[in-house]
Amino acid sequence: METGRMYLLEQEMQKLKEGHHGLKESVTVFHINHFMDNTLIFNEALKELFGELVFWGVPYHTGISIDCGGFAPDYACYYGKWKQDDFFLYREQRKIGICKGDFQTVCSQILEIILQRELLPAIGRGQRILVLEDGGYVCQHLHQWIQRYPALKGKIAGSVEQTTSGTRLDRYYYGTYGYEFPCVSVARSDLKMDVEALFIVNRILRELDRMLYEQNTFLEFHQVLLLGYGVLGRAAAKLLKNRKVRLLVYDTDPRIRKLAQEENCCVVECVDKLCFSVDTIVLGMTGEEAFTLEMLKAFGKSPAGRLYLASGSSKQTEFQAFLRYVEQNKFESRQGKFSYPMFSGERKETKQIYLLADGMPLNFCSETGGSLTVSMIDLIFTEMLLCGFWICESNGEKRMYLAGVEAIPGLDEKRLFQRWCTLYGLWDKYPEPHPEKDYLRRRTYDKRKF
Repeated sequence: METGRMYLLEQEMQKLKEGHHGLKESVTVFHINHFMDNTLIFNEALKELFGELVFWGVPYHTGISIDCGGFAPDYACYYGKWKQDDFFLYREQRKIGICKGDFQTVCSQILEIILQRELLPAIGRGQRILVLEDGGYVCQHLHQWIQRYPALKGKIAGSVEQTTSGTRLDRYYYGTYGYEFPCVSVARSDLKMDVEALFIVNRILRELDRMLYEQNTFLEFHQVLLLGYGVLGRAAAKLLKNRKVRLLVYDTDPRIRKLAQEENCCVVECVDKLCFSVDTIVLGMTGEEAFTLEMLKAFGKSPAGRLYLASGSSKQTEFQAFLRYVEQNKFESRQGKFSYPMFSGERKETKQIYLLADGMPLNFCSETGGSLTVSMIDLIFTEMLLCGFWICESNGEKRMYLAGVEAIPGLDEKRLFQRWCTLYGLWDKYPEPHPEKDYLRRRTYDKRKF
């Protein structure tokens, strides 16, 4: 079986193409995602089905140099490389500018460039824009864009979002300013929650092993403080229980803490200095600002001398409070290692904090530039394609549609899973869902804090 093909995607795309619907003449896809081989394969399918494509490879990780030698796509492709505090932006292999600032500022600058250079001209040619994204970027700017560029109004066919944090942003911004088009979120679909999560956690722990090894240590015989016992957190806990680690679990939700206790985890009610009796690895799996300044201060007052911070989700969100503190206090750092001066009584000591992968999700920081295999992500990209196709072919209401909560026309997740297993020769045994799966869905979609 070829490693560079998505067999489920190809099969479903062929079904869509059998009845030509004129999408090549009317739709431009704006795809926002990680710059990886599997994403580029998805791009080729999008280009074949829709005709016009604009891709932005978001700079989620800073430690990997993207080698694009010989890479010559027949669509607009934006990506870049960090060099200290500067981000060098490329369109295909040509450097077109330098963006400055933190992650969010750089992303805003790039979006503005793509809007002016690609999306507005496409609209001028009579195209509608279909947004497929990972992270809720467009919603944060759309209201201001429409005020500045009235030609945008009514020209976006819709959007498909694949992350929980992006879905929350969509619901907040579109809920505030009004939905201009139908939005579909697959962030809490059955396939994402029950199937993909298993592969993501496996990848996270493999990358954690590698990064700890680079710091001359190991996961084994360490204490691990797991922040979050949701879908990813629970899957991580199951794997960590089979390792030689002391596992502590913390979740802000009493209902989820109770589940962790029932499943024989060592649950802490609050993270204080007792949680840092020895050097500790903090694994954030919440998709929110999980590691607080109170936790940082507790580490400072504890016997532990080293702290390793690792994120399993959501850009740099897990450790944003720490990053702000570092910036404000101008901590000395060297390759992600921070010196943290603390006073214990009259004695001053320097502790070490290692921010692995600059606080970005570990599963996107592989040395090879990959995250999940092509065969695995095939399932999720196919789900996104079917949702995007439905948006373009329907006159859906201007609101949020939640895959897994309500039926999306043309999307049968059970059938997709069975077909995926058959195509890849896999055991057709659906994984056990998180016991609080429905509650986690409601909590995600109903949250109003951003």
